[in-house]
Amino acid sequence: MRALHFMKIDYVKTKQQMIVTPLILLLIVGIMMAPDSDIREYSAVVPFSYMVFMMIIFSCSPFGSCRREETGFLQLLPATTRDRVAGRFLYGISLLMIATVLGAGAMAVFWLLGLQSSAWDIPLCLLALAIGIFIMTAEYVFFYLFGENTAQNLLGIVRVLPGMCFFFITAQLSKEIVKEPDKMMQGMETVGRYLNLIGGIALAASLIMFVAAIGLCAAMTDKRDC
Repeated sequence: MRALHFMKIDYVKTKQQMIVTPLILLLIVGIMMAPDSDIREYSAVVPFSYMVFMMIIFSCSPFGSCRREETGFLQLLPATTRDRVAGRFLYGISLLMIATVLGAGAMAVFWLLGLQSSAWDIPLCLLALAIGIFIMTAEYVFFYLFGENTAQNLLGIVRVLPGMCFFFITAQLSKEIVKEPDKMMQGMETVGRYLNLIGGIALAASLIMFVAAIGLCAAMTDKRDC
């Protein structure tokens, strides 16, 4: 699949950030496990959501390194616009899959050490991943809508603000669940009963949106290049 080659190009352009990703995760887990840290009040969902948050930010990096001359060169390669767009989207979702693996590893460490956990951890992580895919997809549509080069002026805001909102809301929710599980269970009894289903549906919906966005962005880019 030619889209995979374009995904590899994005990885080459952003290889430095992939080096620091595991180091950031180790730092966050170390801080949360510190004896005098208040962050220990949070659940194991926090390191998972933090990795998703980081990858949401990192997923926009290829747009920041986009140059007009480079775009012209890529257009000369034997591939369609859809291949190029699909490669960029594959890059973004592959980062979120890496976040899932690293976040799951951090959660396993928390559970092995007997730190805070709840029955809601897994469905909340599914929901966090789904939201991450939604945000990443929406950001990509934004960049393709305004043009890869034109939208670079707003790159800092677009890549950071949605991810920060996602992380702090998730972290606060997980903290409230751990601190007052009975109260939260009473207030969210109906939602909690179907949380696994909600997480699964949200993930499926985010993947459908992801696939649809590839076609939309390819069509917009084709129209702009004509």
